[in-house]
Amino acid sequence: MNIEHKPGVLCLIIGARTEHGRKHIGKTVTLVKHLSENEFGEHLGERFRCATGYGDYWIVVGDVQSLNGRPGVAAIAQSHLMPIKDPDQDFVEDHKYKVVVTVNGVPVESYAPDEETRLCI
Repeated sequence: MNIEHKPGVLCLIIGARTEHGRKHIGKTVTLVKHLSENEFGEHLGERFRCATGYGDYWIVVGDVQSLNGRPGVAAIAQSHLMPIKDPDQDFVEDHKYKVVVTVNGVPVESYAPDEETRLCI
């Protein structure tokens, strides 16, 4: 199943360019607003700008911190965000085996189509 990057989608942070960003790898966040090159965006009182040459970014919310130290919100490169759950899709209907994994102490729910796949996760 291919999940698109769009507002409301739950993503796993899988990469970072800076030391500040590396502490967020493995955490889950929710996509809020897409930013293209040189575009400004604001969320929760924090202003963000997508710099030239770094590709698309997303303003996200979760257990993250902005470069300015504001908790709960950050801007992360789209290439460092792996979508894992679309709120518009009900995975329970297609996958009957619930799986909960812990990433950096945060439980992440997922679903597997069969017992063999569940045991491999």
